[in-house]
Amino acid sequence: MSNKQNVPAKTAHYPKRTNLLLKRTSLLIDELDVRREEEEKFQLTPYEAGRYMQLKEIFKCQRPAEPIENALEDERALKEIRKEYLTASKIKRERQEIKENADKDGMGGLLLATGTPVILVGVSLMETFMTAGIGIIVAGAAMYVPAFIREVTKKRKARKDLKEISNCLDSLSNEIDEKTMNVDKICSQYGLPINCLEREKYMVPLLEAAKEYEMLNQKETDYELLVQINGSQDISRKISKNLETVLGIPVKDEKEYKKTLKKIEDQIKN
Repeated sequence: MSNKQNVPAKTAHYPKRTNLLLKRTSLLIDELDVRREEEEKFQLTPYEAGRYMQLKEIFKCQRPAEPIENALEDERALKEIRKEYLTASKIKRERQEIKENADKDGMGGLLLATGTPVILVGVSLMETFMTAGIGIIVAGAAMYVPAFIREVTKKRKARKDLKEISNCLDSLSNEIDEKTMNVDKICSQYGLPINCLEREKYMVPLLEAAKEYEMLNQKETDYELLVQINGSQDISRKISKNLETVLGIPVKDEKEYKKTLKKIEDQIKN
């Protein structure tokens, strides 16, 4: 017959200070759960997080939508500006022709206006130069002054009109170059066809993706800011430190906090 007595198994002994620490830790875990639940409402969903990572590979800046939208507006405006340029080019050719005709007509009028008084002078001199010659010269010249002025005015107007349409063409040409350069820059940056008549159909979905990226980026930023303001990270660090104080080993995973605490509490009860 065995004389051995049944000896109860030794249980872990924790001082009262440790028990108080565990109670505080339990309250901190409950508080952390409440705050994490509130933060979760603002956190990216798994789909949004995946989409955000995809778009992040495409857009390398925080605000890509504005330059893309400006380029899209330029592309749409270019269609109308090119039509204006073609119309202005046609008008310039017409005004160039008017100017050339005015130059020819002006030269003929000048010869006519200056030649006639000479003929009149010749006729007058044959009669009485001293008495009537000077008067006839003045009368002949005065007769053709209005026609001469009209020719000069017509010529000046033709030059002015031609200069105006030429300036307009230069302005349109510069605008076309500027907007085209802006559109080409965006197309080159995001791998869109440059020499393409339908660039707009590629830029529209790109702009939509850029706006989606900005929205997701803003949501992610707001979430990170909320976590900082909410103080949940500080609470999590306190819990981790308390558990490490009791166990002697660090516990970093928040999902393990409750499980680890329950394990310690079970050891105390037993």
